[in-house]
Parts: sequence; structure tokens; C-alpha cells
Amino acid sequence: LISCYVRNTRTIIAMFCCLPVIAGSTMVWQSDSWTSKTSNRGVPLWGFYMMAVFSTTYVMILALMAANTAGHTKKAFTAGLVWASYCISNGIAPITVLTQEEKQHYPTAFIIILVFMSLTFLLLLAFKFYLHSLNRKRDADGVASRDAAAMTGFNDTTDLKNENFRFQT
Repeated sequence: LISCYVRNTRTIIAMFCCLPVIAGSTMVWQSDSWTSKTSNRGVPLWGFYMMAVFSTTYVMILALMAANTAGHTKKAFTAGLVWASYCISNGIAPITVLTQEEKQHYPTAFIIILVFMSLTFLLLLAFKFYLHSLNRKRDADGVASRDAAAMTGFNDTTDLKNENFRFQT
């Protein structure tokens, strides 16, 4: 909802939403409540609830992809790549939960979650700076008028070829 009213906040929101997933997966993985009958089971439960924030990160990545890709063919291809990546990762994820690691709280699965969420955070940060540098370069070349931007907006040119295109972060 914030990204609808405040421009260029998608990467910040996505990065912010990586943090509860990292914290939640650590809470679930490192909690001793799995094996102890007397300990508090609320810690891994809250960690599990915090991991659900991942969906917001995914939605912001989809919004970034849609906002920063121009040209019909390029947009369709990019959307296909994102969808294929999502499907492949959902196919691979169950394989990382190794039943023989139950007593150690499934370290392989949680290490993979922690590594990839941290990597997502860092890649979003790099992406934000990259898009800012592209926008600064285009603004230094000359800011387009609204009329010129409107005229090129309906051409089927890609974001890299359209000099009037400004990337959203």
C-alpha cells in the first residue's frame, strides 16, 4: 500500500520484508522447542508467522519487474523468466528438507533460506543503486518534456532504448 502513494519505495519495502523472514527462519531453526516437551513453543510459532512476510518481497519484485521493463516482447520474456524461476524454486525447495536432519532442526533447509534471503536483500540494494545511476545518467543527458515522454511511451521500444524512460525503484 505504501508503494502506491510514495514513489520509488518498492526496493526499500522488499528489502525491509526480507528481514522478518531472516529473523523468523532463525527463530524456527535455532529454537529448542522442537525436541523439548517443557519449553515454550511460541518462539518457533512466531518465527513461522514471520516467515510469511516473504510474499510481500515477492510481490514487490513482481512490481519492480513490471515497472522497469518496457517493450511488449521484452516484458513478456521477463515475466516468463520470473515465473519460471518461481516455479523451479518451488520444485527444488521441498528437496532441501532432509528427513535425516530432523534432530538437528533441518539445517540444510534453513541455511538455504537464510543465504537466499540475505542474497535477495543485497541484490535489491545493488539493483536500487544501479537504477539510480541509470536515472542520473539519463537526467544528465537532458530531462524530457512531458509531451516527448508521452509520444515515446506508446512506441514499442525497450527501456534501454527509450531515452525518456525513467526507472522506478
